[in-house]
Amino acid sequence: MANFDWNDADSADLVQKVFTGEINIANLPIELYEKTANYLTQGVFDVYGIGYDQSIMMPEFETVRHLKANITVFSSAKTFQSILDMQSQLLDENGNIRSFAEFEKRASKIESLYNRAWLKAEYRTTINQARSAKNWDRYSSQKNTFPYLRYETKDDSKVRPEHASMDGITLPVDHEFWNQYFPPNGWNCRCTITQIRKATPTKLDQIGTTDDGTPEFKGVTLPDQLFRLNSGKHQVIFVDDKQKGLSHPYFKVDTRYKAYQDRNFDMPIPNDVKDLIPVATEIKPPVIQFDDKKFKTIDDRIEYIKTESEKYANPVHLETQMKMDDILAKKRGLVELSKYATGEKRSQIIADFKKLCDEYDELSVLKDSQVDKYTNDVIGLLFSNNGSANALIDTVSKSVDKTQVKTGFEYFNKIVGNKLIPNDVKIKVGLDSNRAGYVSSTIKINKKETFETICHELGHMLEDKNAQYFNKIKQYYQQRTKDYPIQRLKDLTGKNYKKTELTKADKFWNPYTGKQYFWNVWRSGQMINDQHGTEITSMWFTHALSDLNGFIKNDFDHFQFVFKLFNE
Repeated sequence: MANFDWNDADSADLVQKVFTGEINIANLPIELYEKTANYLTQGVFDVYGIGYDQSIMMPEFETVRHLKANITVFSSAKTFQSILDMQSQLLDENGNIRSFAEFEKRASKIESLYNRAWLKAEYRTTINQARSAKNWDRYSSQKNTFPYLRYETKDDSKVRPEHASMDGITLPVDHEFWNQYFPPNGWNCRCTITQIRKATPTKLDQIGTTDDGTPEFKGVTLPDQLFRLNSGKHQVIFVDDKQKGLSHPYFKVDTRYKAYQDRNFDMPIPNDVKDLIPVATEIKPPVIQFDDKKFKTIDDRIEYIKTESEKYANPVHLETQMKMDDILAKKRGLVELSKYATGEKRSQIIADFKKLCDEYDELSVLKDSQVDKYTNDVIGLLFSNNGSANALIDTVSKSVDKTQVKTGFEYFNKIVGNKLIPNDVKIKVGLDSNRAGYVSSTIKINKKETFETICHELGHMLEDKNAQYFNKIKQYYQQRTKDYPIQRLKDLTGKNYKKTELTKADKFWNPYTGKQYFWNVWRSGQMINDQHGTEITSMWFTHALSDLNGFIKNDFDHFQFVFKLFNE
């Protein structure tokens, strides 16, 4: 059994170096990364019962190589996440530098989780998945003799119900079931596979497919997302399929660090798997490294921090928020620069740190004033004399509340104006006992719906009737959601949405805002998956008419983008 060569002294040294800034997310501990990768990789070699130098002679050599490559990128991501989490403890909730004693207490717990408790579970997973990969190679090579595989549990009180639902399932080796249901199917899973010469295949009734492509079968419980793989077929230990939204948490990084991740966080890659790990050559991540010899004064250093921070400013932030983010970057920089500074140097750092805190507080007040300004702008429009309900209304069902309908149309017209709506547009309002909706110039609502719902559905109408406006909305949607996986609204919210209702949640105030509306259309001789609507405009009205102040504070980008389109 492999040993992880990491002791208490190593842990204490790591925590201290994170505090002083010697170790940070831009300068990760290579030793920890390599020891983690070697420890987990050795687990794979132990399963195959041979050293790596001898594995070249094995038929499974390519499988072993791919598993090692997966462990390599997993170990770099794990190292990055652990240092990022420890660094987050440098400042308290008020943005003040913690003492080393306080930081040490917090960071040591994080370090212990990553390099002891979680690593043990990850090692067991490596062993189980490596065994699974080795077994799959054997089952595949012997399928002419043993054409069937049977899923078996330990049949005791410890078996999980979801695994018991698969007990006894017997299917051909090539059946798609084994792509995602091949054990292990969870942490410390004890399920096994038995090869069968002759058998009557289990009849499985497929009832659907998950967002990540996993077939769902009647009476069979889906495995945990991190285990929906066949390590022999897919040649990975730890899943990382961002297209399907299936990734181990270590692989999920903020957009700011994506380029850094694409370079394996600048961690060295073993020569024997370099061809399996393509490394990007892009700009550095938004983190700042310091060379004390390069700067003569604190002001020089702060100016450097300011310059570097601005390179990575998020373009969707409003100007004030960018300045606030910049100050936070400076504060983090001063923490790194302190490095146990003493005397006059430390006094200067503390003085500059307090100055930054004051600037941040001033900007917070300014931001609140901007929130108040936009709130007043919208309220002013709602109480203005502009906008007529009759301009857009065609007919209204006798069964709905005409007062709410009229109010909804008036509010919509007051906010949007008449420049964005073609003159010939007329909208019918009908009754529907189920959920409200908009289709082809008709809004359907139930008897209890209010003016907010009318405005919501008119938002869909605006995207439907104004192609130029909708193109801008689509571009905005794609920009905000490009790095987020597709998920079920039902899973995210716990509400009774259909399985087919999907979203890209981004950091929208409500995940429903990212709901997907796509259909297949034949265009230019090929089938295109075309986006025909969004919730960007509709949810703008829902938020603005229910909690305008909260909307502006919690998702200013969404609020401002749409509001500016209304006023172009």
